[in-house]
Formats: sequence, structure tokens, C-alpha cells
Amino acid sequence: MLYLVVANKVSIVEEKKFILILLYSTSDNKKGFFMRYIRVYMFIIIVLLFAACGGGSSTTVTPQQGDDEMQLMRVACVGDSITKGYGLEEPSVQSYPSQLASMLGDGWSVKNYGLTNSTLLQKGDDPYIHSSTFAESQTFAPQIVVILLGTNDSKPLNWQHKEDFVADYTALIRSYQALGSSPQIWIAYPPPAFPGIAGISDSTIREEIIPLINIVAQNTSVGVIDLYTPLSSREDLFPDTVHPNAEGARIIAETVYSAIY
Repeated sequence: MLYLVVANKVSIVEEKKFILILLYSTSDNKKGFFMRYIRVYMFIIIVLLFAACGGGSSTTVTPQQGDDEMQLMRVACVGDSITKGYGLEEPSVQSYPSQLASMLGDGWSVKNYGLTNSTLLQKGDDPYIHSSTFAESQTFAPQIVVILLGTNDSKPLNWQHKEDFVADYTALIRSYQALGSSPQIWIAYPPPAFPGIAGISDSTIREEIIPLINIVAQNTSVGVIDLYTPLSSREDLFPDTVHPNAEGARIIAETVYSAIY
């Protein structure tokens, strides 16, 4: 007698498949023959179910965006208040991520994950990697990540932990490299300060932080974007000596655009 068992639909990576198991019973002298086929069918089922669960080492994330946005090239702009657009009249339009989005145009989704006062250093007064903003940037499942951190690290309160800078930056980069979206990562030199406020030090940025960023880039095989040089003689674009105005943000956006596009 022939029995046909139809299993429920199984969704595997958005594809619906039917698993059919054919069980055939017959005389005892043929039972062993057909039992071997049953074991083969069961093995195939187990392999398919394991594939549905996934077995890689990449970090799995649930994207925040809908299906339409998932078709776009996703760029996460990670950083501090310079990325966020602090001091601008319309950050949603004038911040460097917003201007970058306009430059890239259709087919791209650029998200601003800037967090005011954040540091790269995990022992700093507001570590980026411990923030909800960092978690959101990972859930976005970016395909390109641009990291602009280091300005707040130059404060004496934070820079006393400078021996951790390379290790902490490496840890941040590795966290993005582990994402299932396998993003391309760029790390940027902080813009200059003229000379800085609230303890922010241009000399520390120029003489210590930028050389360490180069070491990090070499160790992690990521790209570097120089945002210091194109703004080094543009004190007029930094009203409070640290945060660029809309024109300064435009120069940052153009420089990032040239690197990633």
C-alpha cells in the first residue's frame, strides 16, 4: 500500500517549499530496501530545516525598513554631534548625511546615526558603542558605514584613556564587519577645531588621533576619509570653533561622496 504524506509549507529565505515524504510498505523481504530510501528522505528534510535556521557566524539583524527600502543601497553615517548636525538651523536638510543623501540620489538610503557628545573610547564619558543609537545603526543592516568619531575623545577627561583607542576603534569596526549585510566600512579623520571648546583639542586630533586612525585602518583593512585637510583653512565655516555650518557640512558630504561613490 502507498501512503502520501504532505507536510505544511516551510518558508526558507522567502521561498515556500513543499516537502513530500513517500512511505512505501511492502513484503518483509523488500522492507530493508525501502527503509534505506526513507532514511535518505529524512536526511534531506533535516538539511533543509538546518538551512532555514541558518548556521553562519554573521550577526543576524531585523532591518527597520520596509521591503522597498531594502532594495536601496543603505549607508549608515555613524558619529557624534558633527554628524548629527548640531548647531545647524535645519539638520534634517543641512547635516552632512542629509546633503550626502541628496548627492547620491535615487537608489540610496542614507541614515544619520550621529549622537551628540559621543566618544569612540569605551571609557569615555559617553561611549558610542554602548548607546541605543549604535544598536539602531546595526539594525539598519547597512551596506556602507562611515564612522566619524574622535573629536570628543580629544578632551583631557577622555584622552587619559588613549591607550585604548586602537583596541576600542577596532572593536567598533569588527561589530559592523560581523553584520550579515557585510558592509564596506570607512573611518574618517575628525575635522579640525579652531582651536576647540569644552576641552576639545585640535592639536590632540591632529598629532595623536589621526595617526592612530591610520593604524586602525591598516589593522582592519578599512578605508580612510580625510576630513581634516579640506577644512584645515576654513575657520570661517566653524561658528563655535568645532561644529561646521551648512557649507562646512557640504564639504564633508562631498568628501564622503567622493570616497564611497
